[in-house]
Amino acid sequence: MARPRRTGLGHTGAENDVKLTSSFGNRSKINAVLTYALHVFCCYLAVFPAEQPVSRCLAGLGLSGDHPGTIHFGGYEAVVCFFLGATVGRLVGRRRPELQPTARWVWMVPVALLLWAVVPGTFSEHAVAGVPWLPEALFSTHGNYGLSLAVVTLPAFSSAGYSIGMFIARRVDAVSTLRKCTMIIAGATLFGAMLLLARHYELTSIERWSKIRTVIAPALAFSPDGDLICQPETLSAESKIATLSGGTMAESLDKRGCSSNHLLSTAALPPSDTQAFTLEKLRILTGPYAGLEGWVRAYGLVDTRP
Repeated sequence: MARPRRTGLGHTGAENDVKLTSSFGNRSKINAVLTYALHVFCCYLAVFPAEQPVSRCLAGLGLSGDHPGTIHFGGYEAVVCFFLGATVGRLVGRRRPELQPTARWVWMVPVALLLWAVVPGTFSEHAVAGVPWLPEALFSTHGNYGLSLAVVTLPAFSSAGYSIGMFIARRVDAVSTLRKCTMIIAGATLFGAMLLLARHYELTSIERWSKIRTVIAPALAFSPDGDLICQPETLSAESKIATLSGGTMAESLDKRGCSSNHLLSTAALPPSDTQAFTLEKLRILTGPYAGLEGWVRAYGLVDTRP
């Protein structure tokens, strides 16, 4: 029976073969990871300079995403990055088809990070369950300086488009010119539709966020009947639903004025009445009375900022 051959280091040849195979396997995994990271980096690096002029053109059409208070909506840049990423992916895929197997999966990690980021409260120190804060993955504010938008959202959209472009690259060359024109028209239509959806989301989010109020009074009378809140402070305990504590958050639903113990529209308040004040109807979002609707005196509230 033949003995296994030994090397000068005292190991059999079979053991060396196993170690050599393991070494090549580890090196192959490292190369795959580096190739994947290079795809993500180069994709965003190629898309970012081209995104700037396109976004300026959209801003000229009224899709700037800018709002008072240093608030910026980055959804339009995300849509642009998606389509530019698809363009880059298709061009690279046609010239370097050997990159397609890896590039088609480039979207997975960036998109997973984006999904994690949009979960309420993940990146926002202000976020409270039930309160419609502006998601930091899509809105740049003076509190986050657009960090999540630049680091998470735009790379995720770029890489998703890049992977789709790679997937298209191996098929589009085999179709007719008419089919290519149809695909271009479909892409332009999708681009417009995504911009419209982004616009709707932007306006809806800003509208809801602008209605958020925080109670700053230590104890604020709260009742479903605005006439009761309009009465003097000698309200009986039975006429109040609750007393809201400071820090309670709510959504503003309506505004009225109170003059001479009568509930009026804010436009009907007499300018000469120095005792007049404003009431707001709220839907409570936090605390033990969450979900209830009622009226409070507006001087006990403050507009919420991100």
